[in-house]
Amino acid sequence: MIVKQEIDLHEDSLLDIEFLKANYTEASEMPKQIEGRCIIHMYPISDTRDGSKSLAGYHDSINCRYNIYDCDLCTVYKTNLKDRLSPKMPCRISIYKDLSTMVIIDGGCKFGGGQEMEVFPL
Repeated sequence: MIVKQEIDLHEDSLLDIEFLKANYTEASEMPKQIEGRCIIHMYPISDTRDGSKSLAGYHDSINCRYNIYDCDLCTVYKTNLKDRLSPKMPCRISIYKDLSTMVIIDGGCKFGGGQEMEVFPL
């Protein structure tokens, strides 16, 4: 079964998405920390069960690519697949215009974890 969601977007929203893509430079290395505002976009990529029914992650999760935005430096880092985000600090969560889940963290953070990404306050 394939699950797919599509939403009609206003043309101004499409311009917002293009603006974001055009104004951030892709970083080659994951940041150890971000001083100011950090936004993590979570894009669903694949099931954690493969064709042989092996489990590659938590059984109740979807593997996601996380785009980590440093809003002060205007950089974005794209992670390998992760299946859980564990913020150990206050954050806001919303759905972005492209249907990614957006986690907004203000005040600086640092990262840890392996398959699961942990986010800690500075």
